[in-house]
Amino acid sequence: MAGPESAPLGLKLEQPLDSQQLSWRAFQPSTGQKVVVRYLSERHDTAHISARLQLLNQLDLPRAVAPLDLQLLQEPRYLVFPYFPVSLTVAAGSRHSASQVESWLRQIARTLEIAHSHGLVHGALKPGNLLVDRQSELRLDGWLTATQSADASGDVRALGRLGQDLLSGDSSPALLDLLSRAASGHFTSVSDFLLALGKPTGNRAESALWKLGGAALLAGLLFDFRLLLLGTLSGLVGAVTGMWLARFGWSRRG
Repeated sequence: MAGPESAPLGLKLEQPLDSQQLSWRAFQPSTGQKVVVRYLSERHDTAHISARLQLLNQLDLPRAVAPLDLQLLQEPRYLVFPYFPVSLTVAAGSRHSASQVESWLRQIARTLEIAHSHGLVHGALKPGNLLVDRQSELRLDGWLTATQSADASGDVRALGRLGQDLLSGDSSPALLDLLSRAASGHFTSVSDFLLALGKPTGNRAESALWKLGGAALLAGLLFDFRLLLLGTLSGLVGAVTGMWLARFGWSRRG
């Protein structure tokens, strides 16, 4: 079992991230950044991982998490990845809106669509491998540790199950039906799933409503400020006029 005594050169293991202690959060003094060290078990074939890594580097997928360093030729074998403190593990099983879940599904499916078209299957699609970066965009981890028997249809089924978990408790029967069909193997490709999901019209509508609401609020504020300004000026003019008339009256009496 891997431990602090088998830390890669230059890294300090800080905390295990799984019960088997195969994944560790570590600190890299040379860069001052946190990373993840993932030790490989006997079931991970070196040749299989090398081939998948070569294909992953060739594709340069925008949302894929690629390793920063690795050791595959001698024990302990390991991969070093960037550290993302947030994953969808805590989001799975919680209530999320249909628009939010659709956004996540589109981000995942579009990345899978590119990968599948070049023969790269993810094979380990689960909440723990879906990470969130500082721009709140999803990043897909776990590309290299999938089994050799993984296929593209398995990714589509896993995408359906993932969406069901994220949409738990939400009243969106149409999306739930779509996800149920995906999880049962109704779609043979991610492209078919995206086609059934349709165009992302919800985000545009929400954006338009926000813009309309902002414009109405701004107009209301300007209108109120104008009334306030007019009232203030009227009050000042009245006060000055009253003071002048009072002074004129006292001078006449004198």
